[in-house]
Amino acid sequence: MPLLKEGKELNDPRVLTDVGDVPVQEIRDCGVDDDRLVNIISESIKLVLEEAPLRPLVLGGEHSISFPVVRAVLEKIRGPLDILHLDAHPDIYCSFEGNKYSHASSFSRIMEGGYARRLLQVGL
Repeated sequence: MPLLKEGKELNDPRVLTDVGDVPVQEIRDCGVDDDRLVNIISESIKLVLEEAPLRPLVLGGEHSISFPVVRAVLEKIRGPLDILHLDAHPDIYCSFEGNKYSHASSFSRIMEGGYARRLLQVGL
């Protein structure tokens, strides 16, 4: 069994656990409005945060999930985050195609809401 430096086994669910996916596109396809979908994503992250010592590692998904994920983490830790955003686009449109929660607007919502103390965007 592979061990971490602290002597914990990597297959220990307290070290790394896949808690599944939030089926964002399927929920959207069912006609759920964007405000409600953002809340569903945030609440899913909060569920993980409530289970100490778990911490979310969010991989994949389109960029529209960035805002609700950051919002949930901030509400748990009670303070603004420093964010390193690696991307080819800044995702700071006020809205895109009439959607303020679009993939191109996530970091506008994060900065407007005061969820980030600093935002460093690399790769643009």
